[in-house]
Amino acid sequence: DAVSSILDLVSEGIGYAVLPLNATVSDALKRRFRVIRITEPTLFSRLAIATSSKHTLSQLAVQAIAMLEERALPLYSAVRRK
Repeated sequence: DAVSSILDLVSEGIGYAVLPLNATVSDALKRRFRVIRITEPTLFSRLAIATSSKHTLSQLAVQAIAMLEERALPLYSAVRRK
């Protein structure tokens, strides 16, 4: 688990990390970290759905993509408008 290893290094004072807030909340060792929200510059993440052009998508894959487009993409759009 890379996040756990990163938190180990930060806990030892070796450096800093840019992680989602949930990374510190879900720390199995319940260590206390100083958390600072980054507001400038604005950070973005990119969501991509990649499929094979050589294989037909299964019905499950089609439904999963439709669900992501319906529920996840509007969340990304809302964040970009802020």
